[in-house]
Amino acid sequence: VDHLPDGEAHLFVSSYKEYVPSCVTNCKRRAVYTKPTYRPALGGVCMDTMDQRTEAHKAVAEKRPGLVVLASGSAVWPIGTDGTFSDDPNCFGIVGGHLTKDQAVNMIEAELTSDLATLREHEAANLNEMVKKDMVSIKERGFCREFADKYGWLVGKVGRTTLIDLFNESFGTDWCLVLDETHSLGSQLIAPAKAHADRKKTLIGEGFRLKGSLGSGPLSLEELCERIPKTLILSSATPLEKDPLEIWKRKNHTEVKMVNRPTHILDPIVEFRESPMTPDNKSIFKNVVEDIKEAISKGGQVLLLGISCAQMDAMFKKLHERDIRSGILCGRTGMLDRTELLNKFKRKELDVLVGIRLLKEGMDLPGVSLVIVLDADRSGFLRSKCALLQMAGRATRNTNGKVILYGKKRTKAI
Repeated sequence: VDHLPDGEAHLFVSSYKEYVPSCVTNCKRRAVYTKPTYRPALGGVCMDTMDQRTEAHKAVAEKRPGLVVLASGSAVWPIGTDGTFSDDPNCFGIVGGHLTKDQAVNMIEAELTSDLATLREHEAANLNEMVKKDMVSIKERGFCREFADKYGWLVGKVGRTTLIDLFNESFGTDWCLVLDETHSLGSQLIAPAKAHADRKKTLIGEGFRLKGSLGSGPLSLEELCERIPKTLILSSATPLEKDPLEIWKRKNHTEVKMVNRPTHILDPIVEFRESPMTPDNKSIFKNVVEDIKEAISKGGQVLLLGISCAQMDAMFKKLHERDIRSGILCGRTGMLDRTELLNKFKRKELDVLVGIRLLKEGMDLPGVSLVIVLDADRSGFLRSKCALLQMAGRATRNTNGKVILYGKKRTKAI
């Protein structure tokens, strides 16, 4: 906002403190049918971020000049799927405005009749039971639990309106889309659509969703490409094996820019320590504490990165017992609390920040002179080449930067 004297900035991030989508478990095929366990979506809504989303939505709809909206991956999700019900007609968890209760129920009944004919006996019974209960709720209250995820397709195009769609409706193609941290394009913008489709197909196959629910997820890469404006900027400081621009060049867009952000600081020293890592491994923790104290004594700060919340909780507790000023940042940390914690760290009110990856913060932490990565040899995206580069990169803002990787062996990613 300080850099926009003639404009305004808004925040558009997920309104959920944490979110676990609905799913089914115990759905393996057996000789005797056993009904799978259905687990509804879990997640508490943060009203502060909900209000911020509403303000951003309003600013775009009013076509305010000099407008900047800072958005997360929520920008490719339908607006109505990421919050509670409201009177906003663009939020498709609504029966009203575009549809009456009777119209919604009639459309659901027609879809139900069609889907039941394609399912086996037990799956059809599951679907019929769930939908009938939902229709009773819709008739009485105007909505049902998980309305957007189940029946978002009822209101057609409005049901899949994303933040990007709102920009196009308000400004046409005369606006600029900046995709920062392009190296995470796959995990943030491509993988969610596939994961959503896979989850929905399982739910549909087991009789816990109508087929129409497939259309209520995030934009796929192809759909995103169709919606991008005439000016697109991709930026990343993390090298990639595959040029992300190739994705967009195939779409024949004429204006493409790449922003590089060199730090002009030498790469940090990287040390690999071959040793198994467990939360109760006292010898390793002793070494970790010694390295942390040495970095602090020289005026530096430390990032301690683990592989699980349990491991980080244990590490944070041990650091606290030794009077080392530390904070913990994980999926449980709310968005506003995360910002405050990072600000305290930048003000050097904390010496150590404990977390799992700390990649999504996307900000410079010049005080960090030491990054310690536990279980660096684990397989998976948490310890992939790209992830390790990102972790090591946290020490590249400091001329005394050093990275220590703990693991049983040197992997290809290491």
